[in-house]
Amino acid sequence: MNGSESGYPTDYEYEAGKKTLRVGDGTFAPVETAVWEFEVSGMHVLRSWLDYRMKNGAGRKSSPLDDIRPRVWSAEFTEELLRVIWILERTTELGAQLDKLLDEVIDGDTFDASSLPAPDDSQRQAPK
Repeated sequence: MNGSESGYPTDYEYEAGKKTLRVGDGTFAPVETAVWEFEVSGMHVLRSWLDYRMKNGAGRKSSPLDDIRPRVWSAEFTEELLRVIWILERTTELGAQLDKLLDEVIDGDTFDASSLPAPDDSQRQAPK
């Protein structure tokens, strides 16, 4: 991550014992294991973010346009990675509180779509 084409990261590694994330030749610490392991619907958020930003990138390749990628790891990528880590830190800190709120929503009153008024034809028109 030295700002040159040869420094663009091709891999990353997490060391749980040291709470360290290594991305190319850059190191981020401390990164809590809960942040590293955080997942949504089976997708590990931080790993997915990193997979798509490695030199060869993850994802489907459907056209030659998919091969157009940054040539260097920019300061903006580093800042974005830090933001992802910070957001996941806060999310994991709030986990129990968020679970409680979700339980309240699930246990709360519900209504059927048929109890809502039906839109008329003018309300169904696409916006201009």
